[in-house]
Amino acid sequence: MILKRSLARTGTRFLPALTVAILLTRFLPIWTPVWAAVTFDNATDLGTTTGTSLSGSHTMGAGSGGILFVCIHSPAVSINVNNVSGVTFNSVALTEDIDTHSSGDTGYNAQIWRLNGPASGSHTLAITLSSTSAVISAHVVSYTGAASTGQPDASHSVGTGCCPTTGTDSVTTVTANDWGVSCTWGQFAQPTISTGLVNSREASNNILTADTGVLATAGAHSYTVTSASNAFSMTIDAFAPAAGGGSGPCTLTTLGAGKCHD
Repeated sequence: MILKRSLARTGTRFLPALTVAILLTRFLPIWTPVWAAVTFDNATDLGTTTGTSLSGSHTMGAGSGGILFVCIHSPAVSINVNNVSGVTFNSVALTEDIDTHSSGDTGYNAQIWRLNGPASGSHTLAITLSSTSAVISAHVVSYTGAASTGQPDASHSVGTGCCPTTGTDSVTTVTANDWGVSCTWGQFAQPTISTGLVNSREASNNILTADTGVLATAGAHSYTVTSASNAFSMTIDAFAPAAGGGSGPCTLTTLGAGKCHD
């Protein structure tokens, strides 16, 4: 009888607390940060010219996490020394991430320049050379949903001699859900995507700008381009997506009303 009374008193005392705990578990929203989705924004072919500069207009979308890449081909001053002294978008300087040349006596290179957080709208992309060039060609490609710092996540390049019909390169990413942007030049013919690249963004003047789409896992990722017999200069930048959180996307689990909070 004493035990029954004790249990009754205990149950009466702690039932409200137990009820509140259950209600909190069931009805309070729970959010978990997720990776933001990288989205292709725009691509522009700046064409080809001679001299000491090349410029054109590129339109950057208004989405958050903007990032812009420029794929450039021009003759190297000498082996491992490129002829591009600077690149700007809306008068803001870009950073050169990677540069390579085909082996042998060609001395031609492909390079990738990058800008985090470019201004939205239509602006001038200007490339300046250190000396007069017989040819300079370039593509511009932009995305949204990228991390604002720590870019690129990884880069790599390779150059071939004459004259394979395929060229292969790879990049080892640190972060999951990266995207890879590649810039490839072919000495004798226009390269096209083969494996590992899923989107051809621009292809002209023997240069190819393409991307991998999302690379779901961190680690080594290879890609292959193909053409008629060629000498390839291949570069790739892997860039990380923005992480979700207070100011980013979140997933919401609740049985009641609620929202994601900062």
